[in-house]
Amino acid sequence: MGGKRSLHIVATPAISRRMFLHGAATGAAAAALLPSAAAAQESVVFYTAAAVGSADDLVKMFRQKSGMNAEYFRGGSFTIVQKFEQEVKAGQIRCAVMSLALPNLVGQWAEKGLIMRYESPEYASYPKAYSVPGFAGPISAEPMAMAYNTKLLKEDEIPKRWEDLLDPKWKGRMTMSDAASSGGALHWYAAMRKTYGKSFLEKLSKQNVLIRTGGGDVVNTLIAGERPLAAMLPQYHALGQIAKGAPLKIITPDEGLPINYSQIFIPAQSSNPEGAKKFVDMALGREAQQFLQDKYFQVSLRSDIAPFSRESGARPITEVTPIASSPEDMDRFFGEQDMLTDEWRTLFK
Repeated sequence: MGGKRSLHIVATPAISRRMFLHGAATGAAAAALLPSAAAAQESVVFYTAAAVGSADDLVKMFRQKSGMNAEYFRGGSFTIVQKFEQEVKAGQIRCAVMSLALPNLVGQWAEKGLIMRYESPEYASYPKAYSVPGFAGPISAEPMAMAYNTKLLKEDEIPKRWEDLLDPKWKGRMTMSDAASSGGALHWYAAMRKTYGKSFLEKLSKQNVLIRTGGGDVVNTLIAGERPLAAMLPQYHALGQIAKGAPLKIITPDEGLPINYSQIFIPAQSSNPEGAKKFVDMALGREAQQFLQDKYFQVSLRSDIAPFSRESGARPITEVTPIASSPEDMDRFFGEQDMLTDEWRTLFK
């Protein structure tokens, strides 16, 4: 296929507080945005919950390297799940390849025969703990960390443990991401709740924490000096600004971080199985992983990708203990999303 067709980019639907990971849309609205069945067979159609920029660049890279047509549908993980299951029931799979941040569900789909068995040669470069061997590999990880303004706080002043956030000295001095708007932040809330109990979060809510819509807003609050400490934010937001010279540093508590990760895989009835295999190999390959880490500060779980500089405060992912981040944890949290979101709003909004 030639590369003459224009790249088809689908905007993210409006975020609902009821959707656990990165927003969603109704089934009818999402269906209207999908490519036609004929177009899907001609292209490599990628369903993903990744950020628009990284999804766009990944598809462009694939087109340039393979000479094949490619397009993507970008929505929240809930949207991706809903549309895929509808397509399975209808017997008409429009996507060739998918990425999803629900590892337990991906494993279940593999057991049910909904995912194609494909032994990508790139799987060998990834830890099995984050993979579904023979079916799916981890395309990225998203740690939820703390961060601080280095002009306003000294290193010997900062919290070293999550429970240090409850110290009265931090009252009115912290900011963090809104768990009603961010899937990563809601995962953090659920992980903290499971690990430290609801009482920890109740006490934290009394610390007069400034809630910002997303990680970018949290980082801007730190840089402006409005608050010196971020109690929680997606790590990549801080890394991106540190690379630009912002006076920020990440805090990685010794007990670890909640880590959300996405896996890439091929549906059993892929609309373009051969193209999908090439896409998986490229996306998990060293060049693409290095590019995504360098440009978007996504953590790569690939063994031959150098970690971020320790001067940023970020520890290599191999040295970070995941907190309540197993596939079983993610599955449980996904099922409890309404309760968790309502509880968050009651405490922090």
